This record gives sequence, C-alpha cells and structure tokens, in this order.
Amino acid sequence: MDIKKYIRFNIYTAIILGSIPATLIAHYGSVPSLFVFLNSLNPSNIVFIYMLSLYLFYFLISGLLIFLKKYNILQPVWLLNVQIFFKHAGHTMHGVILIMAGALIVSVIPIIFVEPSIISFAMAFIACTFSLTLIVGGCYISKTKAHIESAI
Repeated sequence: MDIKKYIRFNIYTAIILGSIPATLIAHYGSVPSLFVFLNSLNPSNIVFIYMLSLYLFYFLISGLLIFLKKYNILQPVWLLNVQIFFKHAGHTMHGVILIMAGALIVSVIPIIFVEPSIISFAMAFIACTFSLTLIVGGCYISKTKAHIESAI
C-alpha cells in the first residue's frame, strides 16, 4: 500500500472515531461538554507509558520473529501467539491517537467562535498542528504494522 492510502485510511478513521462523536457532542450538548470529552480522551501519563510499552513489546517480539525467519530458525508457536497478543494490545494506542486527532479538528471551531481572540486563534493553530502530527504518527504505525506483517 502506498503512503497516500495510509494517509486516507488514517484520516477516514480519525473522522469516524473522533470527529463525528465530537460533532455530536458539540451539537447536542454544549461547548463545555465538548471540552470534557476532549479531556477524557487524553490518557494519563502512566496509561500512555503502559500503552507505549505494549507497542514496544510488539516491536521487540516482531523483530525477534523476523530475525528467526531470516536465519531459517524455527519460530516457536508460543512466540507467534505472544506476538499476536501484543499486536492487538499495542495497537490500541493507534486508535487512541486517531480519536484524538479527529476530535481536535472539530474542537477548533468552538475555540475560534466562542471567544475570537489572538489566543484562541493560536490555540486553534496548535490544535490543528497537533492533530496533523497525530495523523502522521498514525500513518507511521499503520505502515510499520503492514511492514512487520509482510516480513513475518
């Protein structure tokens, strides 16, 4: 898959998982409820480190499996099962990243229109930049996952 497909996939996923729920909350709730929603999406530091460590374990185990395959060493079934577990557990971070990216884009509109000022425009710019960064990170995770899957 080329990079354009990864970008489209991550943008569509961010819209479905983050933007649409944030829009519904902003429309049927209120702007403060949108900000409560955004705060609830942000995992605490310890949870983020935990999810990141699951993803790193996935990388390590996948690297070991690729090494074993490269040198024609038998890959133990239990190690393949552990790799599958960490693949699913570690990629939850991918979903959280895309949810945050999609929700941040929607939050820009209330930030600008509730209190139009230079500070709110700066906050909107930062939110858009961070959202774009999260989508790029999501593309990297998708591409890495596809590369590992094709190598094992």
